[in-house]
Amino acid sequence: MNESKFNMKRFGKIVLSVAVLAAAIFFIANAVARDWSAVQEFEWKLNFGLLTASVLVGCSAGFVTIKVMQRIMKAFGGRVPFSRFAFFAMLSNFGKYIPGKVAQIASILILLKREGIPRLMTLATMVVFEIMLIMVPIIVGIVLVGPEVVREFALNVPFWVFGIIALIGILFTLPPVMQFLAKKLLAIFKRESVEYDLSYRDWAVAIAAMFFAWILYSISFALLVAGLVDIPAGSCMLVAGAFSLAYTIGLLVIVTPGGLGVREGILLLILATVFPSGVAGLIATAARLWILIIELVSLGIAFVIFRISGKGKVSQYIHKREDEVI
Repeated sequence: MNESKFNMKRFGKIVLSVAVLAAAIFFIANAVARDWSAVQEFEWKLNFGLLTASVLVGCSAGFVTIKVMQRIMKAFGGRVPFSRFAFFAMLSNFGKYIPGKVAQIASILILLKREGIPRLMTLATMVVFEIMLIMVPIIVGIVLVGPEVVREFALNVPFWVFGIIALIGILFTLPPVMQFLAKKLLAIFKRESVEYDLSYRDWAVAIAAMFFAWILYSISFALLVAGLVDIPAGSCMLVAGAFSLAYTIGLLVIVTPGGLGVREGILLLILATVFPSGVAGLIATAARLWILIIELVSLGIAFVIFRISGKGKVSQYIHKREDEVI
């Protein structure tokens, strides 16, 4: 009986994923088809210099975010050399292309468990990191895109409301707040307490680094678009911020793998304020291939670093006492 319910639930999730993905694909394809004449007449280009720069800047942003995750894990007592941690994190990242977040989380849990890092510590690290990963790009995206565009697609909700929500989310990552929440949650599930030993200075550095990473991602996306079309004067910031917002919304819609379809749909809506709908749809589609290339190149770089300098290095788990002062 329980197995039957599990299978039905799993089947329902698959149906929902397919339905959302199909709706998103239809939306994008329909926009391109309806505006095909504008697509044909539009002045396209392929600037390989800008496209290459876009990938390199995107890779740099990815490594900055991984460094932030490594520092968060260190605050929980896990010491994994960056040469090893970056490869494991980049590799497990491809689990997001399986519907839900289970595969991505499970893969990094297994990889770091082999390094001697307890699963609970890795999970706690992922929670703090995911909060930052959701809230920071929202702020970056809203600031770059601008209040008018945000209000247009958010049913006239005041611009500042989103900023306050995101800031509150970031405050949840403050060391004392996270320590309190972790203890309460672990007490509910009757698990061993996990200490979150992160100074305010290191917390501020981690947040600043995450903002820097998402500014880099925004620049990277703007370079991608500039490598395909001419961006109208005064629209560079809007184009740059579009990816940050679309990424976050796609991340929150866990029923589709890697936000597939959803991210492209949001990109189309925002970019359509600058370009014809069909052109915006094709750029949004190209962005999926672009981010996949960045992830593959980043994984390749991480693998080379791992092979050259990570093989002889050892990970550590430093167990903190219950009475240890943070």
